[in-house]
Amino acid sequence: VCDDCPYGWISTTLREFCIICPKGKYMNEYKNFCQECPSGRYTNQYGMQDINNCILCPKGTWNSEFGQINISSCKGCEQGLDGDEFGMTYSGSCKECPSGKFNSNTGLSNANDCKECSTGSYSLSGSKRCKFCIVGKYALLIGSSECLDCEAGKYANDTASYICNNCP
Repeated sequence: VCDDCPYGWISTTLREFCIICPKGKYMNEYKNFCQECPSGRYTNQYGMQDINNCILCPKGTWNSEFGQINISSCKGCEQGLDGDEFGMTYSGSCKECPSGKFNSNTGLSNANDCKECSTGSYSLSGSKRCKFCIVGKYALLIGSSECLDCEAGKYANDTASYICNNCP
């Protein structure tokens, strides 16, 4: 007969023997039930003693399901998005890269990982890539959120212009 089970183990209903908590679960506070790790967390080990043993998904990832046993259950934020918190629980936790920046990768951990658009291009928030300025417009600065019209007496006859030339 099992009176007190070791931490990470629970007793059967009739207290006949102890059972170790499986992967993806931890021993609840009353030590009578193996609770699933909540969303945004996982554990790949047996016998976890409390919720703090459930590992938070890394920044730039999220997980909406309970009882996960592997870091691969943490899904990366989509292109154009980043995630700056540990243990995010749904894809909506991911934030858009700001205007003038882009992200062509998944799983970025913060807005600093979003890359700036080069001169002659721009992006709106949440962009996977920058767009080149069209003929007649330019973007002088790195990280532009729009292309500007050339002023009177100047022109830009190429795409991706970063300056306007004087009219002949």
